[in-house]
Amino acid sequence: MDECTDRLLDVQVLKFGTYTLRTGLVSPVYVDFREIFGFPDLLCELAELIFQASREAQYELVCGVPYTALPLATCLSITHRLPLLIRRKEAKGYGTKRIVEGKFVPGQTCLIVEDVVTFGTSILDTARILQQAGLKVPRIISAAAMSYGQRTLLPTTAPFATRLLSLMEEKRTNVALAADVLSCAEALALAEELGPEICMFKIHADALGGFDESFHLRLAEIAKRHRFLLFEDRKFADIGSVARRQYEGGIFRISHWADVVTVHAVAGPSALLSLQEACSSTDNGAFIVSEMSCQGSLAVGNYTQAAVEMAKVCRDFVAGFICTSRVTTDPSWVLVTPGVKLQEGGDGQGQQYLTPEEVIGRRGTDVIVVGRGIIDADDRLATAQAYRHAAWQAYEGRVAQI
Repeated sequence: MDECTDRLLDVQVLKFGTYTLRTGLVSPVYVDFREIFGFPDLLCELAELIFQASREAQYELVCGVPYTALPLATCLSITHRLPLLIRRKEAKGYGTKRIVEGKFVPGQTCLIVEDVVTFGTSILDTARILQQAGLKVPRIISAAAMSYGQRTLLPTTAPFATRLLSLMEEKRTNVALAADVLSCAEALALAEELGPEICMFKIHADALGGFDESFHLRLAEIAKRHRFLLFEDRKFADIGSVARRQYEGGIFRISHWADVVTVHAVAGPSALLSLQEACSSTDNGAFIVSEMSCQGSLAVGNYTQAAVEMAKVCRDFVAGFICTSRVTTDPSWVLVTPGVKLQEGGDGQGQQYLTPEEVIGRRGTDVIVVGRGIIDADDRLATAQAYRHAAWQAYEGRVAQI
């Protein structure tokens, strides 16, 4: 191992200077494995080290992430008689038009080989494509394995996303409470009792009896004291001018107190742009509703992907997505999942519940939104703490994969 490291240094794989990475970050160090392509023995030696490091994983195929890792995967394939797959960056427009080349059977397990991992988005993209082809990936080092704190350093992370991710890391909670109660008095009591356990407090202002200015002032005071953010689940879905009036005016004056709001994608980007213009603070933001947790939702497939694309119009304002799966591999977005309980199931009214381990650990989203699972409990505080522990444990398990 030491001898191989010395040789890698000799051929100048490790470079020092000022380098702009694909993420936009500037690094004083650059690792360039292309330098070993002219040294076949060193290339094979490095491939063997990769094989030895991956022996505990059970796999039948090997695939290199395009393009620098392809020679490494090829050496490993030839030396150990493992069938090789090639994942194209895009499908050919002629011939077989396949994006995964090579012989395989759905259900087989494939090892992904990468040369350098910065934030892992290329690995996650490759894993997703292989899984769509029916293959299994034994272990993924992915963008989902970045810590919340690391993601605040990305230049594309929106200001509100940075606030939220930093708070989650410092407070060690990725639980948002859905305060689905009938009165402002009940909401304030919940905020006071459970505020220390959560990162966001979600309300529907138009469903709360007794709403007035004193309510949101008192709620803001509790939020500051217990360190959580105010989340108004308004789901704006009208043309820009109407959405702006709903945000700024009326009896709720949402822009004056809400740190983040939700927006449907159905009206296109006009609502987003109008809300951004009306936003009272550059540190506030919005989540786009790209998927919903209720059975029969039409927010699926092409609609979901269009919602993700729409977010790019307002990167400084859109913090992420309301979703039930990892709708994007971009680690600068925060993924928020509603409909979470400690046990899976439904409520008989179309709501489908998933566990914290499922959504945070396996699906790779970031924040769980819990309402009735906590509010209906006999001991709300103990239950909130149980959700907090389960969700944070799932997150730590995900990060530990790296």
